[in-house]
Amino acid sequence: MSITTPTANTRSRLISEAQVLLQTRGYDGFSYQDLADRVGIRKASIFHHFSSKADLGAAVLARYREEFAIWRSRRENLPPVERIASYFRLFGRFAAADKACPVAMAESDFFSLSEPMREQALELARAHLEWLTDTLEKGRATGAFRFEGAPRHQAEVIGCIIQGALLSSRLWGTGQLDNVFRQTLRGLGVTGKSES
Repeated sequence: MSITTPTANTRSRLISEAQVLLQTRGYDGFSYQDLADRVGIRKASIFHHFSSKADLGAAVLARYREEFAIWRSRRENLPPVERIASYFRLFGRFAAADKACPVAMAESDFFSLSEPMREQALELARAHLEWLTDTLEKGRATGAFRFEGAPRHQAEVIGCIIQGALLSSRLWGTGQLDNVFRQTLRGLGVTGKSES
């Protein structure tokens, strides 16, 4: 049995609040002072947990990877169409909270990120792409999806589409994601009403 120490709890809270700031402001859009104010500690105290903002950023992206691994494991046995619908709902929650996808935030700030953060960002993006590819392969194998080309290429297209839709939903509203979801299903050869 592990005991959560105040230090471990502070570290976890720092990562959680940094996640919010990353998704709402971007990596370059917040400072340690912003983070200290949200957590209710002195800025100098953050350095006990993260010696640099780059270390903090890498920890945030690592947590996103862990959270996505849990998310995908809970959907492993869903039919392919429901898996895609669940993926769009994930992005719908980002849109409803006025948050960007962590992958997109890392991509937009990629050239200003440290090497450890770039590595974490690439691993997170790969995890999303691999999951989409697997979903599309299973959907094609069962006849749920009909599309031309390699599943990996189709996954890349869907990934770009959903990231763009999430970004433009800030202008046009979250209903745009629903429309993009329906069009994506049509592009995969799915007909009939599906939950978004």
